[in-house]
Amino acid sequence: MNKQFNPEAAPGGVITGSGLVDFFSVAESLSRGDYDHNQLEGMGLACAALDGVALTWFAAAPAQHASLWQWVVAAAFLAEQLKNNGDVDVIGEDGAKVKAAVYVGQYGAMTVYPAAERFALASHVEGYALQKYGTIAGMDLAIQYYHTMVEWRDGTYWLSAHGRDVLADLHDNLLATIHHSGVPAMPTEH
Repeated sequence: MNKQFNPEAAPGGVITGSGLVDFFSVAESLSRGDYDHNQLEGMGLACAALDGVALTWFAAAPAQHASLWQWVVAAAFLAEQLKNNGDVDVIGEDGAKVKAAVYVGQYGAMTVYPAAERFALASHVEGYALQKYGTIAGMDLAIQYYHTMVEWRDGTYWLSAHGRDVLADLHDNLLATIHHSGVPAMPTEH
């Protein structure tokens, strides 16, 4: 029998099928990529942890709070790409075949991965906000910006029109660079 995975926020952490997991452990597990190959469970955990923040049960550090939103935005983007463009088999870091979602844009197509999406979000959203507004105000603004990139619908987060446009621009700019300049050379070890 398959039990539906519906994690839920509680004062001490997230209630899962295997018991109570503290909020910090949930945030760290998501950041480590433990749920990169199970986006549905990861989204449930991220939403429960964000509920914990909203209910003041989880006093997440600003970087933790931002990383939860990164996870949600990246997962919503990947789910949309998978739905719209499907997936392909690629060789993973361990040499095994894995499935990767496909982004199709103005200048071509590319496979997209959870960790790379989170890194791109951190670099472009948080990097800009921190540089322009400083650590405290910048991180708060980055978190607010992540909110604008998704919308709650049908019991989960989906990309908003704004989030879709931002991520399409990000990926299309990368594809345009590759299209016009080629793939950057691999660094040489000396």
